[in-house]
Amino acid sequence: MTLFQEDDVTFIDGSRRMDLTKQPVYFAADYLVSIKLGTSWAKRDSEPVRELLRMRVGAKTLTGDVIHTDIACQVFQQDRGRGSGHSLDNSSLWEIYPGVGSQPAKDEEFIGRVTEIEQLRTVLVSSKKPSPVLLTGMRRVGKTSLLQEFHKSYKQPNGPNAVTVYLSIAEKRSAFMDKNKDVSSTMFSAIVNVLAKRVSVGDKNRDVVAKLQSKLDCDWQSVRVKLQACYDKDSLAESLVYLSEKLLEWLGGASKRIIYLVDEAETLVVPYQAGGTKRTELEQFLQSLREVSQASENIGIVLSGSNHIDVFAREYKNAFFGSCFSLNLKGLDDPVDCSHIIAPHRVKPFVQFDQAAIEYAAQISAGMPLFMWQLGAATAALVRSGRATKTDVRRAVQALVLDDGVTLPFKAYEILEPLEHMLGLRPEPEPDLLWMLLYRVANSTSLVAPEANVGFILDQTLLGVRDKDVWRQHLVALAEIGILEIPKPGEYRFKIPIFAEGFRAVKQWGEFTLRHQRATI
Repeated sequence: MTLFQEDDVTFIDGSRRMDLTKQPVYFAADYLVSIKLGTSWAKRDSEPVRELLRMRVGAKTLTGDVIHTDIACQVFQQDRGRGSGHSLDNSSLWEIYPGVGSQPAKDEEFIGRVTEIEQLRTVLVSSKKPSPVLLTGMRRVGKTSLLQEFHKSYKQPNGPNAVTVYLSIAEKRSAFMDKNKDVSSTMFSAIVNVLAKRVSVGDKNRDVVAKLQSKLDCDWQSVRVKLQACYDKDSLAESLVYLSEKLLEWLGGASKRIIYLVDEAETLVVPYQAGGTKRTELEQFLQSLREVSQASENIGIVLSGSNHIDVFAREYKNAFFGSCFSLNLKGLDDPVDCSHIIAPHRVKPFVQFDQAAIEYAAQISAGMPLFMWQLGAATAALVRSGRATKTDVRRAVQALVLDDGVTLPFKAYEILEPLEHMLGLRPEPEPDLLWMLLYRVANSTSLVAPEANVGFILDQTLLGVRDKDVWRQHLVALAEIGILEIPKPGEYRFKIPIFAEGFRAVKQWGEFTLRHQRATI
């Protein structure tokens, strides 16, 4: 890209020529470039002397042809404060965007999901015999928030219909691999541990934990001993049935059903990938859950986790998953819900979002609540007062990707964390290989050309590490776990466009180089 000297403009570094890239990639049509105006642009009598600047954009095609295009751009100063008069301060920003953190959404942060909550209520509570539920979806799409919102309605031990027990097995990864512990006993102990512990204010099962200690008239250690005594190593199914019967007896009230909400269930991929004895234990565990769901009307089970569960769900369809009610959680698609997150009503006295800006923020984040909270807050922080446009949202995307700790008044969520967590569940050296492949997909696509042909993705850098057939298999695997999609044979694109933006960040080149070195050792 070249600027004209006669226009009295330069790039920020003082030069008039900038190489956007030397790699064969497509850039988005609204790629952001900062330009410094010279003194001749200063206003005289409240009117700018200049209104236009020119730039020449050149590109070399894959066939070696060079193309140049001259563009004339109109320059004007936008009055951010017009019609508002109020500038958004940081304290107000944090209050207006409570979901900007990485914690599960709750209370006013939880928006939408009415249909999904009702589906869970129908199959787990209202039905005469509850169906087991398999809740899947991309990491950070809102599965934990959904479970905890559902849990709020049934966490009281004296409820009229059912009592829910929430537990996450994310920290059980090493236990599932322990040769001295089988999968079934590890899961049973996880349930016992969330029910028998010190009572704390932030505990998800606080009311049930307190009621058990009160009813049994003993401390939490003694409660744990009583609950663990319900376990029979020869049958997890019978152990869960007996434990649930005792819980209903001790809790009292009118509740006739215990519902176990098991979060971060993608951790079960670990024993599956270990193979051998551990895979056999996993199959026995899933068979036990199936027996429980068939035998008891008093027990509901939810397994919730990222799309990695699908890796073994198809293989164990007869063991458990074939009888499940499957709920694949996607991003929010209701425009009103998305607007409430990106442009909350309370931000309007300060910043007024264009409809196109809201739609673009929802589209690039694929309706994922966490990213919409972050994009809305970042856009408002950059604008502070007045109108927020689609271009401002693009600036916000770049600020989130940059994450320099200065541009934004809050900690930006690491864009690639959901993907890297999912890839980390794969056996070595797949995490590095899949990351490199996603980097190539991102840098072979753009916002205006989101699909890339496999011929462009698999460059010599990748083919020097593995052959073409291996990379093609990895592309299919990335589509199976919901990271990529295949719009037509031989072409791939990100399901969630903001992930591609994360991979295109300049800082990722160093990460690619490091992973490439590890993969070639």
